[in-house]
Amino acid sequence: MPITLLSKSEFTTKKWSGGTTSELFIYPKTSNYKALNFDFRISTATVEIETSTFTKLPNVDRTLLVLDGEMELLFTEYPEKNRVLKPYNTACFSGGWNTVSKGKCVDFNLMTRNGVQGEVKGMKLLPLDTVKFKTTKEKNRLYRFVFFISGKGEILEAENNKQKLNPGDFIVIEDPANTPFSIIAKEESELAIVDVYKNN
Repeated sequence: MPITLLSKSEFTTKKWSGGTTSELFIYPKTSNYKALNFDFRISTATVEIETSTFTKLPNVDRTLLVLDGEMELLFTEYPEKNRVLKPYNTACFSGGWNTVSKGKCVDFNLMTRNGVQGEVKGMKLLPLDTVKFKTTKEKNRLYRFVFFISGKGEILEAENNKQKLNPGDFIVIEDPANTPFSIIAKEESELAIVDVYKNN
């Protein structure tokens, strides 16, 4: 199936020193986060303490999107890159940097390695807004993902196949070059979109 819809109940939530985290997707599927042998990983996390230190992840590129709350990212070696992130702000940085966060929030994380790159963006939809995802000729695009953060909606596939969308649903598109689809908001909704590429 080029499109897979995963519900919130299918993800395992674990505790970390500053809150909780849920792994939404890891590739290859046989890889392990702690072993750092993945090409890319997508997760969400809650930050429930005022100040926390990020685990250092050498040779990992990170993109962080704040979903709720506010976070200040402080990079010890690169203070000029310090950022204050509010909902739907993103920051890209190296997992090998000494990084401290201040503020409580919910965030969405993309980690990439081994020549894989990714783009993350947040989006708000009004009732009956439609987002159309067209096919693309970019052969190096590996996957496309949509995380349905809040609201209610539908995903419309080819041949008018419809599936309902609820908060926490995660859409996996394995062949974005040949898989057009649309998302229709039934009420005010929020979502995060991820595109993952492989460098030639």
